[in-house]
This record gives sequence, C-alpha cells and structure tokens, in this order.
Amino acid sequence: MLFIISGPSGSGKTTLTKKLVSEVENLRFVTSYTTREVRKGEKDGVDYVFVSEQQFHQMVKDDKFIEWAYVHGNFYGTPYNTINESQSSEVDLLLDINTEGALKIKKVVKTGIYIFLTPPSLEILRQRLLDRQDIAQPDIEKRMEVVRKEIEISTQYDYIIVNSELDYSFNKLVDIIISEREKKHS
Repeated sequence: MLFIISGPSGSGKTTLTKKLVSEVENLRFVTSYTTREVRKGEKDGVDYVFVSEQQFHQMVKDDKFIEWAYVHGNFYGTPYNTINESQSSEVDLLLDINTEGALKIKKVVKTGIYIFLTPPSLEILRQRLLDRQDIAQPDIEKRMEVVRKEIEISTQYDYIIVNSELDYSFNKLVDIIISEREKKHS
C-alpha cells in the first residue's frame, strides 16, 4: 500500500512521518528528490536525495519521476520506482509530499491512501514557521498564501487530520494505517 501525507509547510508532516516509520512495522519512508539546500539535521539519501538543478532536469527529461513540482523556489520529485515497489512489496510505503504532487499521483495511483494534515489555525501555523528559523520572513508570507489554496484542496483527500497535538495526530495516523491494512486483507 502507498500512504501519501500532505499538508502545508509547518503542519507537522516531517515530524509525524519520521515517528510513523520508526514505530509502525512494515512501513518505509519514500525518499523524494530535491534541489533545495540540506537543512540542519537532514541526511542525503534519508530525508531527501539532494541533487543539483542540472541533475534534476536531466531526471525529468529521462522521465524518472511520477510527479515533480517547483515549490517554494526548489524542485521536488517522486521517483517512478516508488509506485512499483508499493504494488509488489510486503512493506507499505509512506510519502510526505505537497498537495500538487499528491494530486498528480492520485491520477495514476487510485489505490493510494491520501491523508491531509492541517494546522489548528493559520496563526499557529505562522508561529510554527517562525519558530523553525530556517525560513525568511518574506518566504513565510508567500507560504501562508499557498496554505489557503492547499486547505481548499484538502477535500480531495481520503482523510483530514487537524494536527493540534502530536500524540493525538500520530495515533490517528496509526489508526488509519491499521484500518486500511485490515480493509486490504479482508
């Protein structure tokens, strides 16, 4: 199975996906490609595969991505082999991706489970972004503009979770994974 988690920057996607992969059996994180700079604490090949714009464009030209997008000044892409693995593996795959990419994948992978994480309020989201300290103030304002559009798109997801508290949201995600696995095997 392929679980796709989306949500605005600062909604808790990365924190929750890391926690899920470390605590839920038979669940593996799909590593996307990006041209953005490595953030503190990230590891190449683990959090993302970091490539140059030239390498990324070559991969697009070679049709290596099921989806790719230009987001917040950087390119991001999901490799095709991800989808093949999700169909043939005993291990379920977890993808942390923006809404644009998720909707592109949804056109191809009808069996994916699409989960949208949303912050409890725009004010809380703004504060989370400010607290990260790796995003400049003008970029935060641009991201806040995108958030409204992403929240409108959330109606196209199978599940929506308001991430007001980490443990609550984590438990909801685990419940969804267990429920979807049971549906698959019944």
